[in-house]
Amino acid sequence: MATSPSIIPCVEIPQTRQFQIRLPFGGALQSFANFADGPPTDCALIHSLVLQLMPTLGGMTCFLNVLSVIKALKDVASSPNPVSSFGELVTAINKMLGCFNVFTNIPSMIGDILRLIIAYLRCFIRAVESILEFQAGIDLNAAQGNPVMLASLSCAQKNAGTSLAQLMQALSVIEPLMEMLKPIIELGPVSVTLPSFQDVSAAKDLNTALKNLDKVLLELQQAADLLP
Repeated sequence: MATSPSIIPCVEIPQTRQFQIRLPFGGALQSFANFADGPPTDCALIHSLVLQLMPTLGGMTCFLNVLSVIKALKDVASSPNPVSSFGELVTAINKMLGCFNVFTNIPSMIGDILRLIIAYLRCFIRAVESILEFQAGIDLNAAQGNPVMLASLSCAQKNAGTSLAQLMQALSVIEPLMEMLKPIIELGPVSVTLPSFQDVSAAKDLNTALKNLDKVLLELQQAADLLP
């Protein structure tokens, strides 16, 4: 009796489509796929567009408030009973007035930026300290005579070194960002010196460099506490 050929299971990769949001000033936000996460799905593409949409709408808030005032003025002008539309006009104007408090809002923005930098660098310090503690706990001498354990510890030591190098690369990536933030920080009411990461990445004694960085973060925290 002939046997039926074995069925090879196959998971079909779904077809995806591009999503976009056209902007009023021209151009459009485009969805993008992160291929590091595997084949993209419609949901993943939509999520990528949502992440772009939130900061874009945030930057357009004042423009939209101005449009609301123009619309309210038009409604007043075209209404047979203009008095009934004054309430909406006043509400729209009050929202728009908040857009002119630029210099009042700058200290708040600087305070938020400083707190974000502090939180990021403290995460970095904890991650590096964790790797250093892990490296200190690896004793290759204890595995002499046991090639399997020696290979395992050697691999762990190599992985720790790779992880440390990747952390240093991640730190160097935000160096240009810090340079871009300096003019914004200088607009604030407090004098702040942002940390330099070259001292950390080039340090021979990483533990000492981390302690020095932590001192800088304490000074930054004191400055941030003075801001709204």
